[in-house]
Amino acid sequence: MIRMKLHLLLAEHMLTQQELAYATNIRQSTISNYVNQSYKHIVNTHLDILCNFFSCDITDLIEYIEDIP
Repeated sequence: MIRMKLHLLLAEHMLTQQELAYATNIRQSTISNYVNQSYKHIVNTHLDILCNFFSCDITDLIEYIEDIP
């Protein structure tokens, strides 16, 4: 399973979802879906924008958790 860690970056930088949406031009509802793990897919350009914005590596933004059978 792929898991977004955007909520951690928001807390670390003391930003709200709305502030991030304004700064990145990513819809607030999309950011909310990423934060709440309710997304259907992750847009590649969003990953690029978010990594640029937070000056972070992709592993700071997403992680892979192996499913336990």
